[in-house]
Amino acid sequence: MRTKKSLLNMTTALAGQSLSLLANLISRYIFAKYMSQEYLGLSGLFTNILTMLSLVELGVGPAITFSLYKPLAQNDTEKVKSLMHLYKKAYQIIGGVVLILGLLFTPFYPFFIKDTRGIDNLTIIYWLYVLNTGVSYFFSYKISLITADQNQYVRNIGHYAVFIVMNIGQGLILILTRNYVFFLIFQVICTFIENFILSRVADRMYPYLKEKNVQPLTKETTSPIWRNIRAMIFHKVGSIAVNSTDNLLISKYLGLGVSGIYSNYALIIVAVRNILGKVFDSVIASVGNINALEDTEKVRTVFLRMFFLSFWLFSFCGICIACLIQPFIRLVFGENYLLNQWTVIILVFAFYTYGMRNAPNVVRSAAGLYYKDWFKPLLEAAVNLASSILLLQRFGVAGIFMGTIISTILVNAWIEAWVVYKNVLHEPLSRFFIQYMKYFGLFSFGLFVTYKICELIAFGGVWELLFRFLICLLIPNALFCLTSRGKDEYVFFKQLIRTITSNIKDFGRRRKISNM
Repeated sequence: MRTKKSLLNMTTALAGQSLSLLANLISRYIFAKYMSQEYLGLSGLFTNILTMLSLVELGVGPAITFSLYKPLAQNDTEKVKSLMHLYKKAYQIIGGVVLILGLLFTPFYPFFIKDTRGIDNLTIIYWLYVLNTGVSYFFSYKISLITADQNQYVRNIGHYAVFIVMNIGQGLILILTRNYVFFLIFQVICTFIENFILSRVADRMYPYLKEKNVQPLTKETTSPIWRNIRAMIFHKVGSIAVNSTDNLLISKYLGLGVSGIYSNYALIIVAVRNILGKVFDSVIASVGNINALEDTEKVRTVFLRMFFLSFWLFSFCGICIACLIQPFIRLVFGENYLLNQWTVIILVFAFYTYGMRNAPNVVRSAAGLYYKDWFKPLLEAAVNLASSILLLQRFGVAGIFMGTIISTILVNAWIEAWVVYKNVLHEPLSRFFIQYMKYFGLFSFGLFVTYKICELIAFGGVWELLFRFLICLLIPNALFCLTSRGKDEYVFFKQLIRTITSNIKDFGRRRKISNM
């Protein structure tokens, strides 16, 4: 059942994120045609500012979601009701605080913009971003219950359906009105509709949420929750400092125009990262269930399989980005929207090192071990910001992401793995690093060979993209197959693909027979 739910969650996540990427690219193409680069930069800047304000969430969501795994696995409805009552109170307060802080920050946001000329209704635009962020909190506590119960696919269907409709609607608004304020108003409406619909779905799936007789939580239950919340405060700070300051630095030091150019690359890279991230997000609840009911050996097996999967997926996609993103940006947006190739390679290595954190983070999240590395985010933030600002002066956009790579390797890679190996797997950390370096060597070699061959193909247009993609499809995957044959992880996923393919064929045969 766990495997089936994980596959269903994963399938809907991958399909939804892929369709969303396509819709987003079409919307971005329309945006680039009818709006200036500065508006693209403004979008990334305000998103980052509001992400920083979301620090008030304090990690309540992940902490309470972890606490739901065991009572859901044991069908302890009363405890789930009590936890959800706490969750509801917390998120209503958080939503209100985000709205108030966002409005209070109004006099200060211009500090992060190098030049505001050519942008109308700037403050109204900022307020709409604040409203969109605040609205998302008031119903999301119920949506988290769906996820914790291994039913992420329900959330995926609702989220991506609304997201695709939103992108289509926003594209039409730009074509008809060229008004960014209307564009954002429609976004706020869609955010409210998505959360409202999923909230009602949760009420139908878990009718006991409407019951009024809620028992108070015991100290034994709340103590680990508050401990994880205290730890998650630091994790939120670190995550924001690393992932939500890029556009702030670019806008402040290089201008909204450069931020707008980078935003097209970010759209694609972050979308691919999110697509792959959904694979791992889809199994967190199942790993939490395993951790609550199974032994260490089972968790170890799952971890090694996820580590192998993260290597393969992020290596292959990183190589595709390195070889395809420049001709794609040139084809869709034009020469004026290109970064230099050196910057693209740095972005790819930042993408890969980020992706290789997935396996340790899934196990850590499923086991609720946020408090074990509470100090890591502060160290990460310090190293990242210091190195990014220093390198920015010399290397521009590339310098910012060189700082991200440095903080990931020097801080995240070993501390996150140390927490898992010490507290869950009970093995020496050296095993992780040996395997990490093997994977890194394979990725680097595959990137070098594939990129050099793709450089020979430079005749432009759709055909260049197609031929380059075929090379990316063949060379890295052939290399990884040859070097992984016989490994338990390789055999597992090979058999899993065969099983899925066989089930699809059987389904097709049964449907054909039923239609005869």
